[in-house]
Order: sequence, then C-alpha cells, then structure tokens
Amino acid sequence: MVDFDIPVIVKVNGEIIFNDLVESDLATMLNLVREFDDRGRIFHAAIDLVIGTDLAPHEPSFYDINNDGCVDRGDLNIIISDIRDPATNNTLYDLNGDRSVNIADARFLVTRFTNPRGLSCN
Repeated sequence: MVDFDIPVIVKVNGEIIFNDLVESDLATMLNLVREFDDRGRIFHAAIDLVIGTDLAPHEPSFYDINNDGCVDRGDLNIIISDIRDPATNNTLYDLNGDRSVNIADARFLVTRFTNPRGLSCN
C-alpha cells in the first residue's frame, strides 16, 4: 500500500533512485484492470525506473553459514550455539573435518573472517 501524501523512496543496490510523491493516475488504473482483469488488484499509480547497472550477487562461501555475504561474528555465533547444545550438533559445522563440532571449528572459522575481528560487511 502506498500513501499518496508521503514520498516513496526506492533503493536499488543501496542507492536511492526515486524519492518523490507518487501521483494517482486514472489511466494507469484502467489499463492495469484491463490487462490483469482482476478487480481486487487495483493499482492507481506506477513508477517507471531506469536501472543502468546491477551488482553481481556475492559468491557463496562454505564458511558463510547465515548466507549474508560475509564470514563474521554472526556465523561464529551460530557455531558457538551449536557447540553449547550438543543435541543439535549439525555436521555441516564441522569446518576442520575432525568429525566433531567443537571449539576447534569456531577457532578455524575465525581464521576465515572476511573483515578483521569479525566485523560485519554491511
């Protein structure tokens, strides 16, 4: 839902490319109702955007457990939680290949941090 009295902000790849009021447009609404033939799906406006570049997705890393694009403290916390609760031991967290999830895996992960001291990439 869009409040036509408040500016709409559109961000693409971290950059704001639209920050303005959206105008309600009767012609847009009628064209979309005709195109989709769905009276429960009524749009009163549209925003046309031109996006010149796109960022490539990050390469997945075996050590990026939470898939946030960064090997950091968030991943370390997941392994530490798993170590503290042996009933949930996930063999995927056996990073050093010793067939046991333990503090050695946590230490090994620290050597794979993307940023110093495990700071997040964001």
